[in-house]
Amino acid sequence: MVAGGRLSGSCVKVLGVLNSCSSELSQSQIICRTGLSERTVKYALKELVIAEAVSEFLVTADLRRKLYAGRLEKCH
Repeated sequence: MVAGGRLSGSCVKVLGVLNSCSSELSQSQIICRTGLSERTVKYALKELVIAEAVSEFLVTADLRRKLYAGRLEKCH
């Protein structure tokens, strides 16, 4: 997040992809859909989770992996 509570362009792009999907996405799926670098997506997801604009879920079959979903009610 930048000063004043505004989201960076990469955060907005990641959030848009997550809010347009009906299911959770992995980090690699978000990278493919946004065209952003891995590092940029990791940063954006971290900031969005802190801002509570995105929910983060662990994959029970592989606890190293996480899935992400947009939280539309927090975006308005």
